[in-house]
Amino acid sequence: MKSRRQSRAPRQSRCAATSIGLKKALSRIGRASDRTVNFVGEWHTHPEERPSPSRVDRDTWADQMGRRRDDALVFVIGGRASFYCGWGENRRLVAMAAVA
Repeated sequence: MKSRRQSRAPRQSRCAATSIGLKKALSRIGRASDRTVNFVGEWHTHPEERPSPSRVDRDTWADQMGRRRDDALVFVIGGRASFYCGWGENRRLVAMAAVA
């Protein structure tokens, strides 16, 4: 009897699909609210004590800041012992003080 194991998409393609889905959902919400509901940032976790943004994080955030030039955005990465918090505005990311 053969196993009916389902293969999973590579992690990068799952992330890209999630990102595309998020962009579409945010666009729909913005239109439905007549632009009164807005994206203020994002958060996620990293499996490390004191997290820092990866290249993928920085690229994603740069894209978000580029599409929302008039908005200040907040980016948070939770780790095991602390958080990384960043403030993005005018396509520039500024690290805020570490939160322990």
